[in-house]
Amino acid sequence: MCGVLAILTNDQPITVDTHRIAHRMNNVMARRGPDGHGILARKNVLLAHRRLAIRDVNAGQQPMVTPDGRYAISYNGEIYNDTELRRELTDVHDVRFQTRCDTETLLHAFRVWGKNCVDRVRGMFAFVAVDFQTGDVLIARDRCGVKPMFYTRVGNTLLVASSIAALLEHPDVPRRPNFRAISHYLSSFRLTLGRETMYEGIYQLESAQRMTVDARGERIETYWELPIEDATIKFEDAVDELASGLDDSVSRRKVSDKPVGMLLSGGIDSASIAASMMQSGSGFFACGAGQEAQNAEHTAETVGCEFAPVDATEYEYDRAWRELLDATRLPASTPSDAVILMLSKRLKEKVDVALGGEGADEMLCGYAAQHWAGEDFRRHTTADSASSFRLRLTQGYGRDSFRSPVDMFLAGNTFLPSELKSHVFNNDAWKAAELDEKIECVYEDAAGKHVEEGASRKIYRLIHRINLEGQLSRLDTATMQASLEGRVPFTDHILCEKMAKVSFDKHIRLRDGCDPDLTSKELAATHSLQTKRLLRVVAGERLPHEIVDRPKQSFPTPVFDWMGGVWSDRVKQTLASSAFLSEVIHPELLPQLIAAPQSAGVLLWPLMNLAHWGDQEFAA
Repeated sequence: MCGVLAILTNDQPITVDTHRIAHRMNNVMARRGPDGHGILARKNVLLAHRRLAIRDVNAGQQPMVTPDGRYAISYNGEIYNDTELRRELTDVHDVRFQTRCDTETLLHAFRVWGKNCVDRVRGMFAFVAVDFQTGDVLIARDRCGVKPMFYTRVGNTLLVASSIAALLEHPDVPRRPNFRAISHYLSSFRLTLGRETMYEGIYQLESAQRMTVDARGERIETYWELPIEDATIKFEDAVDELASGLDDSVSRRKVSDKPVGMLLSGGIDSASIAASMMQSGSGFFACGAGQEAQNAEHTAETVGCEFAPVDATEYEYDRAWRELLDATRLPASTPSDAVILMLSKRLKEKVDVALGGEGADEMLCGYAAQHWAGEDFRRHTTADSASSFRLRLTQGYGRDSFRSPVDMFLAGNTFLPSELKSHVFNNDAWKAAELDEKIECVYEDAAGKHVEEGASRKIYRLIHRINLEGQLSRLDTATMQASLEGRVPFTDHILCEKMAKVSFDKHIRLRDGCDPDLTSKELAATHSLQTKRLLRVVAGERLPHEIVDRPKQSFPTPVFDWMGGVWSDRVKQTLASSAFLSEVIHPELLPQLIAAPQSAGVLLWPLMNLAHWGDQEFAA
């Protein structure tokens, strides 16, 4: 929706020079908000904003200030319980609203409830709110992490922004690679590791976190987490809750003063949203791309919406990929990032808002091997050392003994294992990566501290926290580069809470007649696991079985084939000549990685991204 910027000094007034720097930083986020911009400087606080106008287009300019001048806000997102909050603020707290914009709702929510306003808000958001009388500042991010927020310190000054690129525009922000995050990226394609980013000293405010800044200093706290499982919930009741909850979530996310469309992948997740959108009788425009465009078009015909395919050719893909690299000043996360940007640009020609299916896999157990890894751990604790299952664990995970469910998850779900990185990385880079110890700590924290929860439940929490953030980050990056607002119905926190209470076996289970000695990876490879059971029932009542039963995909591309084919010379030249990669990987081992067989060729993607990013950002 927008771009947020804040500069907070320690009791030093904002100078003319700081104002000039803020203007440049704000302009870096012009794609996030092409419809308006503003800067407010008072005392030791500067707030800036770039606006993508979606609600109350002629009002709602930011930063927004209360009539008495005491409170101000710079906000990115959408509040989906805006009507309910306005009613309470009007009836109970005598607020008189001057606009229809949800920014004003959030501003008065902060005025009335302080930092606890985030507990009442249902939506996606990242904002900075200030009480100029007390000097208190609240910086907050939504529960699932749909909207980003980054921060860093320069001396006694705190800088906050919606993008890392905006922070890097400040002349005093150093550019240093974070080898812990780089190592994690090579293992997972994810650009953050807990609060850490790919730049040393630049951090993200994690999902469901709020930071308060006052006379006592800075404090960060987590204000929300998934609830404990409730085994008494019946399968039929859970299906009803999902059906009604999804319809409610979609309905709330259709509210807009601008046209609404959809990113349509062709799978069950986006198809379920499309079917829900059409139930209200309102048409919409959807786009699909790549190898899945034909499936997406079939879904569009089924639900009766207008559809336009996007041809993700090698040339167009390469252009979109390079655009993302240059705009974000980061590596691309997954090969799908560029496809989502291409789709977003096509959608932007007709709409300003697009709904996407992200979050369904994490909430409803759509990752067969990953979600079943907890069952592998449970079984391995009792399996005999000479059993067939132990042997299969060694074949699938590289070993048959694990300290925790997280240890097993990391062993089985990484593109470049730590054991291999210890040989591939340069000694200095491996030491700077702290031997990957940080990765396990972050994942253990994501798995939760509830001792009563079993291995499968811990893995469920981990995936919902870590994997979902990566999915939402790429969606925000790509849609915002096209000045398109992405909304995600499956991340509605009330729906997430309801589905998280449903017991694991109601989300995913073994199909009848499966070999009991198979590991999660083998079960997934043989389609022996029934995933997203609840959604398949809901979708089965609205969509034909060929859509409901389609194998999982997410805007797939032949990028790995291109790297081994038409791009092979470019790939070899780029990797061999990269000064930055030579600081990370042993130069004598790079040719082996480049020439790796198809099964390991997936590493060419992150290596190419690191080469482009590192050489551009850290060249001497």
